[in-house]
Amino acid sequence: MMITTDPTARGITTAKRIAELVKELDTKVGQIYAVANRIPESLDQRIRQDLQNVGLKCLAVVPEDELVQEFEVEGKPIYNLPDASKAFKSVGDMVDKLQIP
Repeated sequence: MMITTDPTARGITTAKRIAELVKELDTKVGQIYAVANRIPESLDQRIRQDLQNVGLKCLAVVPEDELVQEFEVEGKPIYNLPDASKAFKSVGDMVDKLQIP
């Protein structure tokens, strides 16, 4: 299971609580990972540490990306992002870690 969070204390607390609920409800979910989304470069390490501090494994930090914002404003699908996009690269690395074909 991947739980997505934003770079806020409330977002990280919510992600922690979701992970706790999954465990409390005795679900058949195997691994639980956190994915931090739209993270400013200056907060990357802080967010990783904050997730670790609340007991979540950080699978990926998807950086804030102006290209994503431009695509959203223009109504373009983000699956057309160029390879140079920081977010595109980060998501690709995440998929590689999960070994998804």
